[in-house]
Amino acid sequence: MSVCITNSTLAIGIVGYLSSLFPAIAATWYLAPALAITLIWVFVLINLRGLQTSGQVQLMTTILKLLPMLAVLVLGLYLLLADPGVFTAQLPRTPISLEASAAAGTIALFAMLGVESATIPAGKVVDPETTIPRATMFGTIITALIYIGVSAIPLLLIPQAELTVSNAPFVDLFHRYLNADAGMWVALFVIISGLGALNGWTMIAGEMTVSMANHGVFPEFLKQQSARGAPAAALILTGILASIMIAMNYSRSLAQGFTFLSVMVTAANMPLYLIAALGLLKLWYLRRLDGLSPSSVILPLGAVLASLYCLWVFYGVGAESMMWVLVLGAFSLPIFFFMQYWHKRQRSA
Repeated sequence: MSVCITNSTLAIGIVGYLSSLFPAIAATWYLAPALAITLIWVFVLINLRGLQTSGQVQLMTTILKLLPMLAVLVLGLYLLLADPGVFTAQLPRTPISLEASAAAGTIALFAMLGVESATIPAGKVVDPETTIPRATMFGTIITALIYIGVSAIPLLLIPQAELTVSNAPFVDLFHRYLNADAGMWVALFVIISGLGALNGWTMIAGEMTVSMANHGVFPEFLKQQSARGAPAAALILTGILASIMIAMNYSRSLAQGFTFLSVMVTAANMPLYLIAALGLLKLWYLRRLDGLSPSSVILPLGAVLASLYCLWVFYGVGAESMMWVLVLGAFSLPIFFFMQYWHKRQRSA
């Protein structure tokens, strides 16, 4: 379910940048949700054509999505050298507090969700024992460095009141310091970036659903694959769920809807990350980690820090998002217990 919420969040974010190019989208109440839902199904159809087609789309959009991020970094460096004072002229006036820091940390974590996703298509990757760890570690480090830079620059250069209601911060940044045409080009490339992310998460949603069906968590019919080897039933189901989430959240503005769903999906992933961190500590304590010296403290220290961070994020998600996470968790319990009952009957038959 958390992956479905991620897809709906990405679709809303893409539509937010589309509205900067076509203001009628934000002005007409039904256009934004209709476009977001359309995007969901476009990428369901792309992924139904198989992993090769999805991978080709992903490679192209990944290359293109780096261009607006590079443009933001270059603009920030240019302004730093030409007029360093602009970085202190628009400093946020809201006092730093534990509540605000926790809330900001929760939203920031949304950008890093799915660092473990490289393990999902392990059966379709060449030399997964080497490729997947390298892709996970190097990809996470590079992504973190880029995201910190492109997030800090608009935060310091755009007034807080304007940034709070912005549907497209990168576009507003270039409108302010260059010209409208530059902002439009940035918006175009950010949209491409969002489309690439939506494509990747659609693939993950299908593969993860099939994996859970293979382990008996979900019903057998979700294992069904198309003639091209795509998880057809899983992709269609996750597309339906993402569409429902979009429809439920368009009583809010684009910015509010994106923020709420990003916090919600982060909260939904936190139990998994917390359990994984605690499980790593237990394996280290029982000395069941192959290739790790019992005297090594780097891995257990990382697990402790990860556990503390998860608890901090739980504090920062807020009551509304946590309530929705509990509702989603309660919704999944009947499915889990039904599958347990079904497998028990199958074994006894």
